[in-house]
Amino acid sequence: SNLRNASLENITTAFFVFIMICGLSLNHWANSGGTEGHISGTTVMKTKPSIESSSSIRNPSNSYGIESSNESPTEPISYENYLERDFDDFSTAFSDYEDDFLFGEDDDMNNNFVRTTSIEAKITEISDRNLIRDVSTPQGKAYDFIVNKDERYLEAEDNLLIQRYVLALLYYSTMGENWNHDGLHFLTGVNECHWYKKFHKSLLGVIDCDSDLHVTKIQLSGTNLNGEIPSEIGQLERLTSLDLGNNLLTGTIPPQLGDLSKLSYLALNSNSLTGKIPTQLGKLTETEEMLFHFNDLSGIVPSSLCDLKLDAGNKLYNFWTDCASSNPPLYCPCCTICCNGLEACDNP
Repeated sequence: SNLRNASLENITTAFFVFIMICGLSLNHWANSGGTEGHISGTTVMKTKPSIESSSSIRNPSNSYGIESSNESPTEPISYENYLERDFDDFSTAFSDYEDDFLFGEDDDMNNNFVRTTSIEAKITEISDRNLIRDVSTPQGKAYDFIVNKDERYLEAEDNLLIQRYVLALLYYSTMGENWNHDGLHFLTGVNECHWYKKFHKSLLGVIDCDSDLHVTKIQLSGTNLNGEIPSEIGQLERLTSLDLGNNLLTGTIPPQLGDLSKLSYLALNSNSLTGKIPTQLGKLTETEEMLFHFNDLSGIVPSSLCDLKLDAGNKLYNFWTDCASSNPPLYCPCCTICCNGLEACDNP
């Protein structure tokens, strides 16, 4: 009788263990979004593809207070070890583990990743991706400022993101840390329409914006700009006045300046600019004054610029170049003033 009772008790215990294992397998399968789990012989196999695809995912047993195990989440778990686990905690941990995999353990970290990649996608529409990822370049420094250092913490959807990036790029491209007047408040936490200072009763920096806070006038004459004019400046579509004269600018005139369709005043005089005047500037049909004198420009002034003259039915009435210079020679059949490239200017 005692033997019969012991056998019955063993059978009952085995039955309940079997029921618990089956229940856990179903619960495991449900919580893992339909992932298969089966008991084969003496081994329980976990075959969740999304877990196996990432070697960087942490072991859930070490993250939710469950007894530590040397087993990898993608390795077979022995039947004995499986029974030693706290079934309810394991099920909860696995469900939370899946949530972490799908949605991220740290919401702030995920949000920052989304913001960074979105901003990068936006900025790479106007700047080379390799340049913005290189923090030694002006583009890389401007991108790093926007993403990591700017107190305004703009999102990719902000209408003023590109404008702020371009102005930061202008700062870094021309050694803004060495500008006169302590950088004119550039890169501070205020809106870029306040990146200016008053000097001798005149404003220097971003001196005007429209009602939508788009920059319309930039005055940086004589502020010790040293470097090249970034081509991205052509993205400041509302710009009506750009004065970069009397500085130490080098390189060529960016053809993208021709995209500034509202520009009425353009001054690049008294720098060390080289090369030819781009034909694309002939698109500036609203421009009234162009000052290119006291540089090292050469070649022939494009006919598209001569077509901007008043007598051609457009608005350009004041057009200065070094058309009196022979070193290098610059020929301009439509300039209003010709300079010798050094100090003297006169009517052509």
